Amino acid sequence: MSEKLKERSEMDSAFMWDLTPMYANDEAWEKAFAASEKTVLSLSEWQGSLKDAASIKEFLDEKTAMEREMNNLFTYASLRNSEDTRNAVGQGMYSRAYGRITSAAAAIAFFEPELLAKEEEELKAIVKDPVLRITGSCWRICWN
Repeated sequence: MSEKLKERSEMDSAFMWDLTPMYANDEAWEKAFAASEKTVLSLSEWQGSLKDAASIKEFLDEKTAMEREMNNLFTYASLRNSEDTRNAVGQGMYSRAYGRITSAAAAIAFFEPELLAKEEEELKAIVKDPVLRITGSCWRICWN
């Protein structure tokens, strides 16, 4: 005898994930998603301005914050979509989050080529600058 699959509304909440640590609800996600467009655009404005260790650190700090936010946006949307793949709301959130991540990757694609276009001695000096030395679990640039 086959068992009828339950609708999400019929499921015991003990067997559902809690997405509220990321966003309180879909409206909060929508607000963060809207704000992320400005963040992505601001990161693209760094192109051509990575002149020294201080500017590189500032860019990397903003890039890291953006990546964390993109991760939350995408994870929330992906899980909402996985709740019921028939649901157009979850599908739309997932699609838009994926698109925003793609836009973000394009916006910061200049970083590595711009950095690697610098002369080796300039790169070595930048890496040795104490402004890039961070303690704790944050990112750290190392040069061997």
